This record gives sequence, C-alpha cells and structure tokens, in this order.
Amino acid sequence: MQFHILTKAIEISSFYYEKGGWANCVEYRTLEGNSPIAFSPDSKLLASTRILSIAIYDIGSSRLIRTLEAKEPLKSVGASIDLASNIQAIAFSPVGKLLAIGGVYYLPNNSYNGVTEVWNIENGRLIWWAEAGYENYVRSVAFSPNGKLLACGGDQGIVPIFNAEDGRLIKTFEKEMDIMGSISWKDEKSLAIIDYDGKGLVYNVENDRVIKQFEALKEIVQRKMTVSPHHKFLAHLVEIESVAPRKNTVEIFDISNGWDNIGKRSLIRTLEVGPGYMIDDLRFSPDGRLLAVASRYEREIKIWKANY
Repeated sequence: MQFHILTKAIEISSFYYEKGGWANCVEYRTLEGNSPIAFSPDSKLLASTRILSIAIYDIGSSRLIRTLEAKEPLKSVGASIDLASNIQAIAFSPVGKLLAIGGVYYLPNNSYNGVTEVWNIENGRLIWWAEAGYENYVRSVAFSPNGKLLACGGDQGIVPIFNAEDGRLIKTFEKEMDIMGSISWKDEKSLAIIDYDGKGLVYNVENDRVIKQFEALKEIVQRKMTVSPHHKFLAHLVEIESVAPRKNTVEIFDISNGWDNIGKRSLIRTLEVGPGYMIDDLRFSPDGRLLAVASRYEREIKIWKANY
C-alpha cells in the first residue's frame, strides 16, 4: 500500500515537473526545411523536406548530417510543383536506421503516380522504391513496431503494405474512403487508418479484416494538432486570418484530466510563431521534451524545448 502511494506521488510530481517545463519552454533551434517533418525515435535527429531532397539534422548542434537527394521518379516533377511539395510524408523506422518517404511523381500527360522510397540513413543510400498506384498520392507512411513492415496511405483508400527491408509487397488493403490523412500501427497486427475528416478504422493485417471503426479529431490528421507521449500535453495550431499579415500561434494544453476539460484553465503556454508564418506541421518529439513547428512557405522549422 505504501509502495503504491509512493509510486503515485512520484507520478504526480513528475507530471507537474513536466508541466512547469512546458509553461516555461524556450525557443531552442531554427532549422532550414519544409513540412513534413519527423523526429528519430531517440529524439536526437529531425528529418525535413527541402527542395527535392530530405535533410537530416542533429538537433543538439543544429548540424546538417545527411542530405538524401530524391531519385527518380520523385525528381520527375512538373513545373507547377515547388518547395518539395511532391514529398508528403516522412517516417523513421523504430530503430532509427531507415527512413521512409511518401510522395508523388508526375507524368508527361499531367497525371501522377504515388511512390514510396526507403533509405538507409547511415550510408545515405536508397534501398528500394515502389509505385503506390495511378493518381494515388502517398500522404502517410508508417513502420510497424518491429520495423519489419511499412504501410503507405494514399488518396483512393488503397494501403499497400511492404516488407520494409526489400520492398516486397505483402498485401494491399482497399476500402472506399476520402483522402487518407493518417496511418499508424497499434501493434504488430493492427493498423489504424484515418481519412482527412477524421473517420477511422482498425485493420487486422493478419486476417485481412476491419475489426473496429471510430472517429478521430480531424485537426490531428490534418497536422494542426499534436499530442505528446503518454497523452499528457496537446499542442494546437490557432490560425488568425482576420489579422494582416496572417498570424499563427500555437497553444499548449494540459490534457492529463481528459480532452473534455480543454479550455483557459488547462492552457499552459501560447507560442507566438510570427506574423505571416503559415504552419503546415507540428510534432512533439518521442521523449516529449521538444516541439517542432514547420512552415512550407517560410522554409523554416522552429523547435521549442521544455525548460526543465
């Protein structure tokens, strides 16, 4: 009984320590890059898009440690495509050695094909790439928890699942859905698939069945909201379009008592991003100590650090 009380007291003390850290968070780093962005599993690296390439930074030193130059077909973009807008998704493998990229390449007749690439981060080599289907934007990529499988979500309700090491197609899930905004693995067997409006389902990869349907917050799917590990804090993009130039802020909330209590009392901190700064992606790091905000138009990533 005493051990239980002591453990609970430590948990509460730890939470208020973290809460104070985010209340007093500081702007930590500014890096060159665009959305989408991804943290490595150990929170030490950040991957972001640049013009037809992926930049990998060491966050602690702000040093660019690797540039992955987009190969064909990702380089085959039309004249109307700029700022790496053909790259839509990035994800590190659980061990952090592989990086998956999802996007699109354009054909001479102005149509396009979805494409997925997997890179070795340590040597900067492209391991494999695969097409994801005609006119099927790849908007989300996700490694399974053991790193053996890679799932890719696109526009037409098609989710190909590949062997992450060699690109061999394992199976393809198809269902009529709107634009897929997010896919994530719940465990080694189950894949959560959510469309851009927040309608989701859980797909069992082994028996090829949909086992659950649910509703999710579309703001998270649309990269306007991010939740910290262990669901303690929430960062939310606030767009103020009536102000000229357009003004964006990021609000950080305490959600330890549930989502229903989000409001002024649970607001911990408001971050002023800057006038005219259009945010396209925001992410907490896996260790919960960093918050990255990316702007495709500003070509800039700002990182805040909890001040523990």
